[in-house]
Amino acid sequence: MDQAVSTFSQQNAPVTSYLTLGDGDFTFSLDLARYLSQQQQSRSSSMDDGCNDSPATAILVATGIDSLKELTEKYKDTPFILDQLCQLQSPKLGISIHHGVNAIVHDPINKNNDPNGNVPPKTKADHVIFHHPHLGTEDAVLHGQFLAHIFHSATHYWMNDNDGVFHLTLVQGQFERWKCQAAAARHGLVLLHQECFTPPPVPNSTYNYRRHQTGRSFATRRPASKSITYTFGRENNEKRLSPPCLPWKGQPSPIELSMTIVKEKAKENDDDSIHLPCPFCDKMFREERSRKCHIRDRHPNGDVHCSTQEPGKKRSRDVGDAVFECTKCTDASGGRRVFQSDDALQAHVRAKHNGMHTYIAPDWSIAKKNSLKQNSMMSDSFHSVQPSASPRGIEDMECKICGATIWSSTLSDHLLSFVPSTECTLYQCSFCSKSFREERARLQHENFCTIRVQT
Repeated sequence: MDQAVSTFSQQNAPVTSYLTLGDGDFTFSLDLARYLSQQQQSRSSSMDDGCNDSPATAILVATGIDSLKELTEKYKDTPFILDQLCQLQSPKLGISIHHGVNAIVHDPINKNNDPNGNVPPKTKADHVIFHHPHLGTEDAVLHGQFLAHIFHSATHYWMNDNDGVFHLTLVQGQFERWKCQAAAARHGLVLLHQECFTPPPVPNSTYNYRRHQTGRSFATRRPASKSITYTFGRENNEKRLSPPCLPWKGQPSPIELSMTIVKEKAKENDDDSIHLPCPFCDKMFREERSRKCHIRDRHPNGDVHCSTQEPGKKRSRDVGDAVFECTKCTDASGGRRVFQSDDALQAHVRAKHNGMHTYIAPDWSIAKKNSLKQNSMMSDSFHSVQPSASPRGIEDMECKICGATIWSSTLSDHLLSFVPSTECTLYQCSFCSKSFREERARLQHENFCTIRVQT
């Protein structure tokens, strides 16, 4: 839905266009419009004082994934924010607001560069801005695929062909966990600059750090967690006409830009360097949580001994050290299954012998047959790979955009997985307050739920 579109005179002045994607409550777009308006007024004052520089003209296209009705129900101050945004229109600042716009364009049939009926055709901007994209679930692999689709849409549909740049803001750590660098390179984008995220510097800022879709605040996580804005540009665009940073940021020098690219390429070539050692054995880990899990499972009593394994072979248990046996099942050799801690044994018993759900079907086994018809319309974005030897009897497919291997009966589900859920709760545990986006995850949780065990 087009909320408001301004008419403005360019007067042969240079035009800089801005496009905000996924702006949850439009408070960032409002602050950006206020900043641009102040800059226009400042330039006009300079002209009145005898400055010969012509005032630059700016265009702001603000978009969000929610419909106007959903946005109003979610945020009480929506009418006020949108009204304030519309009032900032001027002959030198064009503003348009659009609702129900998905930042990810996945309609391969549309060849006219009209990615969404809710935005003007051929909408491309010098500065494309997307802050804190999130799907509402903690899944690093899924978000890595999500970023690949975002970069694909940015470079093909949203960024100006000549010198457009894409500003992506992530919470510290997400860039590495979601493999952002590889996802950008897959679609011909390189990192030009990065710096701490700061909203437009305007008095009485309205921008809120709110979790996408749910409306919950980031305030409890800040300033403990830091957000970083990464600026990307096309790899083959060596002569960039406009500065890569947002106007209120300090523009990096060409040397700084070159150093940023060199550092990121060096980091990319440093193939997953490991640097966290186990204090009890010679194992190394890339993440602290992996090291903690290793110490908990392999060194529960602070024992220095840790069984090792040859590369490519399954880890063998040291039966001599294991004193906890499961009396209800046997291992491959016919003996009792053994565990190295009582916690591991109890977890095994809860999941395998006392679990409510002894069989949890994988996702591909519950795919709907009618999705095959929908998939035939999207075949341009996928190509077949060699079928794997599996009992599902379904040909594997690979998404050209993110490289994910999926099943031909779930291509539409693959695309729908990048649409943030509008519901706060999808599947809730029958015993505790935890909720899950997938039914399979809920079933797995209920097998281990501590509340169920206590009851």
